[in-house]
Amino acid sequence: MKRFIQQIIITILVLSFLFWVNCSHKPGIWEMPSGTNKADEELMQKIESAGSRMEYPNAKAIVIEDIDSTIFTPDGSFTQYNYSLTKLITLTGAKDYGTMGLPYDTLFFEIEIPLARIIQEDGSIINIPDSLITDETMSDLVMMDVFWTNIRRKVINFPELSSGSTIEYLIIYKTIQPRFEGIFDNSRYFQSDEPIKYSRSVVVGPASMPLDWKIRNDEDNLVSFDKKEMGELVKYTWEAQDIPQVIMEEGMPPFTDMAIGLLASTTTWRDYSKKIYEYLEPVMKTDEAIESKVAELIEGKESEYEKIRAIFYYVAQKIRYLGLAMSSREGIQPHPVTETFERQAGVCKDKASLLAAMLQSAGIEAYYVLSNPLNHVDKDIAASQFNHAITLAVTKDGKRYFLDSTDEFCQDMLPAYHQEQGILVCDKDGEDMEYLPSQPPEMNSGKVDIKSTIQPNGTLRGTATISGKGIYDEVIRQVVRMQEGAQLKRFIERLVNRVHPNSRIIEYNIEPDPIMNLYEDAVITIEFEIEEYAIMAGKYLLIKPVGLEYPFDIFVTTYLTMFTQLEERKFPLNIQFTSGVVSNEEIILPPGYKAKVLPESKSLNYKPGSFSMSYQFKDKLIFRNSIMINESEIPPEEYEDFRKIKEEMAESSSGLAIFIKDEQP
Repeated sequence: MKRFIQQIIITILVLSFLFWVNCSHKPGIWEMPSGTNKADEELMQKIESAGSRMEYPNAKAIVIEDIDSTIFTPDGSFTQYNYSLTKLITLTGAKDYGTMGLPYDTLFFEIEIPLARIIQEDGSIINIPDSLITDETMSDLVMMDVFWTNIRRKVINFPELSSGSTIEYLIIYKTIQPRFEGIFDNSRYFQSDEPIKYSRSVVVGPASMPLDWKIRNDEDNLVSFDKKEMGELVKYTWEAQDIPQVIMEEGMPPFTDMAIGLLASTTTWRDYSKKIYEYLEPVMKTDEAIESKVAELIEGKESEYEKIRAIFYYVAQKIRYLGLAMSSREGIQPHPVTETFERQAGVCKDKASLLAAMLQSAGIEAYYVLSNPLNHVDKDIAASQFNHAITLAVTKDGKRYFLDSTDEFCQDMLPAYHQEQGILVCDKDGEDMEYLPSQPPEMNSGKVDIKSTIQPNGTLRGTATISGKGIYDEVIRQVVRMQEGAQLKRFIERLVNRVHPNSRIIEYNIEPDPIMNLYEDAVITIEFEIEEYAIMAGKYLLIKPVGLEYPFDIFVTTYLTMFTQLEERKFPLNIQFTSGVVSNEEIILPPGYKAKVLPESKSLNYKPGSFSMSYQFKDKLIFRNSIMINESEIPPEEYEDFRKIKEEMAESSSGLAIFIKDEQP
């Protein structure tokens, strides 16, 4: 071990030397002279040759150099140097780069900023004084009810920036304690929303802990790799030049899923799973208060599924989402379940562990599960890619139920946006990482039933019933919960007015009451009236079905419209879940009419989705239309077909059914 430490010290010195030599800066920069001074000719040439707005019309800045160097030890601790040299080429860039925030966790890291300065176009240098580098709380976490004083950010303020300015900084991260004892992992991106001229990442670690690594999204092989053995250490180097910027698209997957990036780790998913379990075991012990509540919740419940639902609904709705820093491994290890239960509050990790403990107390096999409902988790490398925690319950017949107790609106216990996302079940023997299955759109579809009657004077009186499954049921509950009283009434009025500006609400009803009763389906029923809705023209009667443009659809058609604005896409369209809406309508006509012309029925079926519309007349007009979105993520090559669904829906929205008075004696 002593020899290894000596090797580490030598390597740090070598690494520091290589770092500064490769940055092409002279030692004089370390002197940090006060007052105005000039950048050397070599540095100014590098800035000048980087390019301008003419070469990069879609960029705000050009990253000239983006370099990091990391050295890690057997216990997982590391020191990392991050260097950046960035030229601003627009006024917007000068504004956006004026403040730079560096989040960090004081339990695990300390940050040093030995270099931060501005190089103006004339070569003059403005060194950033300590007074313009602040240490602040993360106010955006407070807005999410997370009060972790250890989560902070260093903020560097760069004054007097303009188009043509260049900012330069060096940041040093040092671990106070490793997040996971004996494990080192790393993620890093070689691409950003600005062009990068040169990027390099160096990692040095013990040969006894070899890195398993992968470069993602590099179809053009821009990133090269070199490995060098240095006695008991190994140096890994990745570098790339002239990396194009990612031009963001509305509705694209998260940037981190699309950009060229590095994942590296010294562990496997099974060992990762076991490591998390080690942190969990001490906090999962229940007490009499928890066991008493569990007994109360499952009383009278015969099946395991009924018991799971009862305990889940309790944790989801009664344990408030609130984060308080009370642990030496905050953000990694849940608080003891007894503390979470006593406070009746916790964040995802606390609620997930409490739910698992309560299920176990009820005699149900249950596990703590890491997940990421927003980003793709790469199965090839066991690096930290999770940002959420859920729970797994397994019944005696082997059925698995994944449960997200942070979602108080979810009747199905796992929101639809988890589908196809990565998870890691944590247990003492270790588990491999897996993906949750996709869901057919019918599991997340809305249903609108409309029954109406046309009066002899053309007035329509109708009833619309709105319900749904999965995410659709959840959206209904959220709308009702967030828009109570007068706001809710105005929302209902807007739905009815989408049918016709002369629409009038007669009455509406919402079930269940309270809406958070997850044992009953959410249903909105609206009775409405529209004067002079039908067009009476002599012996002819013209009617447009009420549901033709999906006026009572809560979100699917709006979602579809919102995500089809671009004519073509470079990146996939990230919808996050499958969904759909089906409208069934019956219209009773005044006596004596028969169908003269019914609009053509239509049906489109594509891989990403489908659209259908049909008319029938059998003593009454029967109209049905349906939209289904079959994929949670639509690749660019399928996007044109997806747009056709929206286009067909729009083109079909003006259909009139024509009826004629039967004048037979």
